[in-house]
Amino acid sequence: MKTPNVGRVERVRLLAGLVLSLNSLVLWAQPVVKNSTALEGLNSDCLQEGLKYAPDDMTLKTLRERCLEVEPKPVELDQVFETTKSPTALEERIQAERRNKFEPYIMLPYRPNYILIGAYNFAEPNEQPYEGANYVETIEGDLQRVETKFQVSLKIPIADNMLGGRWFVAYTNRSFWQAYNTGLSRPFRETNHEPELWVTYDQNIEFLGWRNRLIDFGLSHQSNGRGDPISRSWNRAYARFIFERGNNVITVKPWWRLPEQDSKDDNPNILEYMGAGELHFATKLGNNHVNMMFRNNFDADDNYGAFELNYSYRIHRNLQGHVQWFYGYGESLIDYNHLNNSIGIGVQLNSWL
Repeated sequence: MKTPNVGRVERVRLLAGLVLSLNSLVLWAQPVVKNSTALEGLNSDCLQEGLKYAPDDMTLKTLRERCLEVEPKPVELDQVFETTKSPTALEERIQAERRNKFEPYIMLPYRPNYILIGAYNFAEPNEQPYEGANYVETIEGDLQRVETKFQVSLKIPIADNMLGGRWFVAYTNRSFWQAYNTGLSRPFRETNHEPELWVTYDQNIEFLGWRNRLIDFGLSHQSNGRGDPISRSWNRAYARFIFERGNNVITVKPWWRLPEQDSKDDNPNILEYMGAGELHFATKLGNNHVNMMFRNNFDADDNYGAFELNYSYRIHRNLQGHVQWFYGYGESLIDYNHLNNSIGIGVQLNSWL
């Protein structure tokens, strides 16, 4: 008699059930089975996820060792295995990150990584912070409107199912380089460093036709690493609510600035210009990627904010052509209270989706 054809999802379900059954049998027979103590902490959630996402060359022994390091957490099979419905762009990224987390030396892209070969600022260069700076060489009066801007942003998963969520650390570097300014020996005008720590929780909440897929809670430190009088830094606690509908994603990110002593605060009015949060919109249509960022302090009398528009198109594999327009305050920390209007073109290695 011919065996009925079983789909991929059903085969994975059956395999996971068989492995879990064998695991339960081994634990039940612990007094008589040698080395059974090695399986006491085995996490069924991690094992099921590993059967789906782990590389083909990963051995069962390696997978079992990884899953012994994870705190157990109950999970429904429907939340772990694929459905017949085509995944959204956000879901594809989440699944790709979960596959890669089983690699021992993995570093994942966080924010977009790009370089704008040329970025032209229609506004006057911000030279006010350098007035009176006691440096051997000052850039006051010699800044060029055209510069190179690049961003490097990476994250590392550090824990699963700790306090019910997945934990990450990340680092983002955004630099503004006067690459064509030979008169000043091509200095870096500004570099912003931002390490972060956050925990993310899977969600499935419908709201006005949008699905709240993830909720994050994190801490961020951002600094330009300079000394007075051009030192700029601040610390924030934030929440991040990520909604999806098809290949469209909206991210709402409110934040709260952690208080600092007045004597150590080198930008006490930064919230007046940066506001109390930001809104992101990203969409993917074939090889086209568009994302927008919006900030505003919602003060009718002294209104400040920022808008950033990014468009990228895949050229080859991970390489994308990239165009960026920024208008407003806070393009960098040194410019948090200075109006910039810049447009740049370059290449990008990854997008939000």
